[in-house]
Amino acid sequence: MSKKVSAFSNDVLGIRDAVEIAQLIKSKKISSAEVIRAAIERAEIVNPDLNAFVLKTYDQAKNKILQDEAQKHMRYLT
Repeated sequence: MSKKVSAFSNDVLGIRDAVEIAQLIKSKKISSAEVIRAAIERAEIVNPDLNAFVLKTYDQAKNKILQDEAQKHMRYLT
């Protein structure tokens, strides 16, 4: 019998689908940074059982978020 693995948790992603998450980001109720962090945390929780990630590019995702956030702030300053 195989083990059931679930990544659902009490985070910003909750049990929402991608469309709802996108709407929440658009309405600024959550940030893309929060979504990425939650997704990484979930991946790390289940990966020991699934062994699904060969190459983890979490740092690249985090750096992209930081760049995007910096650009948004620069637009407000100019």
